[in-house]
Amino acid sequence: IVTDAGSNVHSARNLITGRFPHILNIRCIAHSLNLITKDLIKHTFSKRIIQWCTVIVTYFKKSHRPKELLELKIKEKQIGDGGLKTYLDTRWTTVYEMLDSICRLEICLKEVIGENSNIITSEAVKTIINRKRGFFNDVYDLANIMKPIRDAILSLESNKSTLADCYFSLACLGQSINKIPDENENVRFRQHAIKSFNERFKMYDFDEYLLAYYIHPSYKGFGVKMSQYQRVQSTAARIWQQMLKDPNIATYLKKHDHSKKKSAEILLAQIGEFHLQTAPYNMPYSSQQVVNEFGQSVDGWLVKEERDY
Repeated sequence: IVTDAGSNVHSARNLITGRFPHILNIRCIAHSLNLITKDLIKHTFSKRIIQWCTVIVTYFKKSHRPKELLELKIKEKQIGDGGLKTYLDTRWTTVYEMLDSICRLEICLKEVIGENSNIITSEAVKTIINRKRGFFNDVYDLANIMKPIRDAILSLESNKSTLADCYFSLACLGQSINKIPDENENVRFRQHAIKSFNERFKMYDFDEYLLAYYIHPSYKGFGVKMSQYQRVQSTAARIWQQMLKDPNIATYLKKHDHSKKKSAEILLAQIGEFHLQTAPYNMPYSSQQVVNEFGQSVDGWLVKEERDY
């Protein structure tokens, strides 16, 4: 059972773990993503870009003729995924959708304004699109950061989501933050994003998430340093000790003449074989997820200047 850390569930957590000691009591990593998103959006860089994008979207959504011209241009260019998207501050995924729509329609927006300056009456929209230096580059950079957040939120809303997926989602977000250009106005935003990510990650750097990621047949601990292997083993042993408090498991061990110590040794031996990728743990995973698309090792997602993980 994974719950948030809010006071409204604090008593429930204590009751559950008190009665069922084999149930893991850990904080919800989705809450960490929520906090990171809030931190990023509060920065002046994000606020400015989101505000400018909102001005553009609102104008084209509410102005009949400009909206029609943009739709015709989109059809002419054969650009998919629809028109401009609206940002709803109660739904974090829409931040990315709005930013992405601006990026996709950059050429369309510029041509509509250039070809119909007498019809596009909003000077604010004209200024943002044509005169704001590096506007579309900034939108692109912010969209790249918001995409893993959007993907993670959608993934974690699925009833098939696992702790390993949670851990991998944070890794993807960390990599996106590391790729923020370290130049011009982006420098301060990058520093802010790095600080926020590292602080929030420390709050949710639970052994259980690392273990789940490490032994997942798709991820297989991709990118985890050797120095973390002992941590993985210790976590597995500790969780197994908790599970032994379950009467059903204790009965099963007794039936098969396995002591608690022997069962723990078998578990650690299996993890060792998994680590070495010996049979049957070297079999390909059937899921469509491809870890290598991540591109770089997980030990790079926490910024080197603050922590070497």
